[in-house]
Amino acid sequence: EQLQIIEQRILTRDGLIEMANRLGVYAADLAEGRAPQADDIVADMRARTEIETTGGAPPRGVAQATIVRVSFEAPTAAMSAAVTNEIVTRILAENVSIRTGVANDTLQFFEDEVARLDQELATRGATILAFQEANLNALPDSLEFRRSQQAAAQERLAQVERDAALLRDRRTQIVTLFETTGVVPEAPAADTTAADRQLAAARAELAAALSVLSPQNPRVRVLQARADALAAQVAAEAAVATTPGEGTEVAPETTAAMTAYDLQLADIDGQLAFLTDQKTQIEATMEALRLSIEATPGNAIALDTMQRDYENIRVQY
Repeated sequence: EQLQIIEQRILTRDGLIEMANRLGVYAADLAEGRAPQADDIVADMRARTEIETTGGAPPRGVAQATIVRVSFEAPTAAMSAAVTNEIVTRILAENVSIRTGVANDTLQFFEDEVARLDQELATRGATILAFQEANLNALPDSLEFRRSQQAAAQERLAQVERDAALLRDRRTQIVTLFETTGVVPEAPAADTTAADRQLAAARAELAAALSVLSPQNPRVRVLQARADALAAQVAAEAAVATTPGEGTEVAPETTAAMTAYDLQLADIDGQLAFLTDQKTQIEATMEALRLSIEATPGNAIALDTMQRDYENIRVQY
């Protein structure tokens, strides 16, 4: 196909006239006063020129090398050789021109594709980053950590509910005993409050976890944070219990009116209020964890799709 295109380009009207004048194909005619017309020159040059192609890929059988046979009929061997060599030179030049054009087009295509894919990679990377930031608490790589948080929160909630049930039973017993006998039972020691018991349980659980896990383990970190928070709560309660409020004055008659019975009930009610707040916070945390865990599978599928598309584009790039 390329040789057919080259032949058509070489045998154009302007090309044949230019070659005939430059090589002096009709110099003898001009010397004798016979100036051939342009149309006659073109027709005569085409008649004398023969470009024959053999070989190539036949419809059936083994492909062979493509051979081009070029000849030009002239009155002298020198003239025939000169024109034939000129035609061969033009064939080779046209072949180089075609190959160069195809190579340049291919190179330009690759350069355009590289630029396009580079921009596409940047866009896809920004999309993945934005998705990860928008779903920071519901990504698959932190699923196990959030499940451990959920389990720890469930344990804390169960402990809070047990402590609250014990306090309600104790309050009922105190009220029943006082109303029946008028006797007020002895108040428990200060270190047996609900916060103290929770702190002791948290520290025991942390010690058990550290015996089999490293300090950097996510579950150990959760237990450590829980123990630290409970320790701070116990310290705060102790400070409130031992330090009177700034600017608060308590009348002697009011203190005297606060019997041991009232003090015990007030202490139990305060502990129940604290446990109620704790329960509300734990339930809110568990709800947030539940929602994030439920959203994780969908986020994982979406993230895998975006990362797979990114990887495909990177391979193309």
